[in-house]
Parts: sequence; C-alpha cells; structure tokens
Amino acid sequence: MPADYSSILLNGVAPTFTAQTFDDTNYASSFGNVELIQYLAYWDLSAAASSYVFTFSSKEPSLSLGQVALDIGPNTASGPVSSVPLPAAVWMFGTGFMGMLGLSRRKGLQA
Repeated sequence: MPADYSSILLNGVAPTFTAQTFDDTNYASSFGNVELIQYLAYWDLSAAASSYVFTFSSKEPSLSLGQVALDIGPNTASGPVSSVPLPAAVWMFGTGFMGMLGLSRRKGLQA
C-alpha cells in the first residue's frame, strides 16, 4: 500500500504544492531493502506564525521519516526585497584596486 501524504499539515494547513521527487523501491538500508521516497511539500502561508506545528499520520503499521527539512522564511513575492548596503571595506578595496591599476599602467607607459 503506498504512503498517504494527505495527512501532512503545517499549523493545520495542507501544503500549497506537493510532489514526489524520487522513488527507489529496492533501497538497501540497515533494516533490509525498503522503499525510499523523497516527497516535497510547500506551504505558502499568508503570515508568519509565533510557532509552527508539523503533523502527519499513517495508515500503515509504521512510517519512518528519515529526514525532514523545514525552511521557514518570509514570502518575498508580495513585495520587494530590501537591499543590503555594501560595507565600506568593499568601496575601500575597489578604490585601492583602481589605484594599483593606475600605478601599473603609469609604470608601463614610462618604460
């Protein structure tokens, strides 16, 4: 029986997008050969929450989540991303580099 991913919820909300990205029906593990499935679930939440609860259930006698990665960040599609200013060291390096190029060019012209 294939796994049922419809029970995966984040704060009680079903994913906005889901896809199975990999399937190996004969994956060698420490338990013997098992089925390895990689599944992507994406949530487009309307606002940040004060805490996040990830829930799932299984109709199978067992379900193993070998690796779960959660990346929670702002929805940048709703507005522009604020620019990050360049540190003064970058401007100083650029000025020094241009000065060194000028000196090497001047030496090349004198020879």
